[in-house]
Formats: sequence, structure tokens, C-alpha cells
Amino acid sequence: MNNAKVMLLGADGQLGSDWRSFLRQKRMDTDVYTSADLDITDSRKLADALGETHPGLIINCAAFTGVDAAEDEPETAQRVNYDAAGHLAALASGAGAMLVHYSTDYVFSGSEADMVR
Repeated sequence: MNNAKVMLLGADGQLGSDWRSFLRQKRMDTDVYTSADLDITDSRKLADALGETHPGLIINCAAFTGVDAAEDEPETAQRVNYDAAGHLAALASGAGAMLVHYSTDYVFSGSEADMVR
């Protein structure tokens, strides 16, 4: 990693809050984005934020995490958890930044019978 600057996305969630505290404790140079600061489904704003930040490391804690809500709003869940994550990965790669992205065991139980998408 050439640049020690960190870009933290989803800093207002449970995982993001923990990362925020950890990075502050370690005195890491961090640009913090909450869901109110940056809509990660807006690819242009995401690219602009990355261009302004110039991070060496991106930690993506932004996610649509409500299991029941995701079943009720599958398009929103896909835009946040899949489309935006893929766009972020491409942006990170193009910028030479490392990307940490989290998933969940709620995606698939491991049983083929439970896989619906």
C-alpha cells in the first residue's frame, strides 16, 4: 500500500463505528463517510469521493443489512450490496487502492434448497 490514507464507508453502522473508533485510536489518517455523507449507490458521487480522498485503503462497511427489509426491497439490497460493491471494487482497482469489503452469512445458508437468487 503506497498511501496510508484510509477511506471508511458506512461509518455510522455497527461495524463502521467500530472501525472508526479503531482507526481513531491508531491515529490513522482517515476520511470517514456515513450513509448521510455519501450514497454509495450513486456511482458518480462515489467516484468523486474516491478522487478527493486518494486512499491507499478503502474499508467498505456500507450495506443494506436488514434481512427482512432486503426480502421486501430486493432491488435496493442489490443496488447497495452488489452493484455498489462491484463499482467500488473497480474504482479501488483503478486507483491502486486496497479494498476491504464485508459480506454476511445471511446471503446463503449453505443449502442449495435455500438459494433463491
